[in-house]
Amino acid sequence: MQHTWDEFRNAYENEQVARLTFCDLCEDIMRLKYPDHNIIKSADILENDTSKVDNPGKNSIIYLPKFFTDGISNSRKGQIRKSLNDNLPFMKTNDIKKWVLIVPTKLTSEETSWWENWTSRIAKENGLELLLIDSKAIFGLLADFKITGKWFESEHKYTSDVDGNSDDLLDFSSDVAVVDEPKAEPETHTTTTTTTTTVTTQTIKTVSAPNAEAVAAAISAAASPIIA
Repeated sequence: MQHTWDEFRNAYENEQVARLTFCDLCEDIMRLKYPDHNIIKSADILENDTSKVDNPGKNSIIYLPKFFTDGISNSRKGQIRKSLNDNLPFMKTNDIKKWVLIVPTKLTSEETSWWENWTSRIAKENGLELLLIDSKAIFGLLADFKITGKWFESEHKYTSDVDGNSDDLLDFSSDVAVVDEPKAEPETHTTTTTTTTTVTTQTIKTVSAPNAEAVAAAISAAASPIIA
């Protein structure tokens, strides 16, 4: 799936524009997935922020979009940990229990182990629900909400080599229109011509007139006198 995100990156002016566009994509997903929640981007919360949410009557959820398309290195793990730690004061003040990481990649077994161990400890200590939306989940949500075409336009030629045994590749054919190229005439066209000729020959035999010489002989015989 990385090649798809590489194409996503290359479709825009530069890396920064691609990252900002990905953030917009994530916000779109979050607002559709949690329509009854206050949706708050992690970066909009200042470090040690203890302010109140604008609409305290609704449940709130914080999301962290990270445009990591080729895995989560140790330095990137540090970025993720820092973002959550910076958000904790705000979450405690506003009694926010859900925090979501969105990354356009498939975690390796090592990365998955790190995520599960770290989040289970933090969740237990703070009474939180820490969620992960990876590349497969992103495309699943885009398909569910029928907005894949909004973010992956046909002119960008986003395609994927779908492998029946792979669970992280997605076929975009249902969202991106594909124009079929004209097909060449089959070489077996001459067979059709032969069949038509045979039918025509049979028709001619069926309606053909009597032989001219046979008709003349019959007329001559009828005109000859009968000898007793």
